Amino acid sequence: MKKNYIYILLLSVVVSLSSCFDDNETAYEGPLQVEFPLATKTVIVGSAAKVDSIKVQLIGPQQAAPLEGKFKVVEGTTAIEGTSYTFATAGKFTVAANSSFGYIVVNLPKSGSSSVLKLELEDSDKLKAASNYKKLTYNIKP
Repeated sequence: MKKNYIYILLLSVVVSLSSCFDDNETAYEGPLQVEFPLATKTVIVGSAAKVDSIKVQLIGPQQAAPLEGKFKVVEGTTAIEGTSYTFATAGKFTVAANSSFGYIVVNLPKSGSSSVLKLELEDSDKLKAASNYKKLTYNIKP
């Protein structure tokens, strides 16, 4: 009898606790946005040329078609395009269909000095740059 009482008590506790939580299925309903998940990234080039990628994150539901985003190099950059870096696709990136991420591909030739590349996401036709996370400082180290 005592075992039955314990089982009933445990069952009632589990049922009462699970009924306290709201059944929220909160989904983002705003415009599609993109952001840099990191504010700063450092890459060490080393003795040979290197290809690196910078992750850009989609805010909103994944889309059935690819989305094209834009970025620009901003003031405060000490890296020289063509010498310190080149982009695989200058000024744009793509978030693949059914994905939450896109990548900015950076080609880094062998370099003897440190430099800083400052990037900022821009609004495009279908993607808005998230105001709080649209800037990235990319440190290039030899």
